[in-house]
Amino acid sequence: MSKQTRSPGIVVLGLAIVLLATACLASAPNSGKEKKVTLQYLVASDAFAPSRFVAVVGDGTSWGLSLVWELPLPKSEAQKLVQQEEKERFHRLIEMLEARQINGVEFECRGKLYPFVLHATTVPRLTDMGVRQVEDSGH
Repeated sequence: MSKQTRSPGIVVLGLAIVLLATACLASAPNSGKEKKVTLQYLVASDAFAPSRFVAVVGDGTSWGLSLVWELPLPKSEAQKLVQQEEKERFHRLIEMLEARQINGVEFECRGKLYPFVLHATTVPRLTDMGVRQVEDSGH
């Protein structure tokens, strides 16, 4: 068999493995159930893809995740304001991590984890380890 005929076969096999893994994750018992999720933020200079969050799963991490807000509807104007302030604080923190190139900072939130997407039901906050990572960055 020549290299030219093996290459498409290898690509097809690779795609099949990725699709199978994605299907297994999607059908996992905890997929789509709201739970506490530990995240790491990977800045672009140290990641293979654009800056993104990954979920810490067991001893490894997930693929890069898109973050979708699914916050509960606020019951009052005061709650709405608090929710907006939390999101703004979160976005400023991400901007600071990018500017200082601090990689792998740990966050926690509640949400529904699907392959490639986290539907966040709370605004992610730094874990104790994440706070230490930012403080230890020396910037």
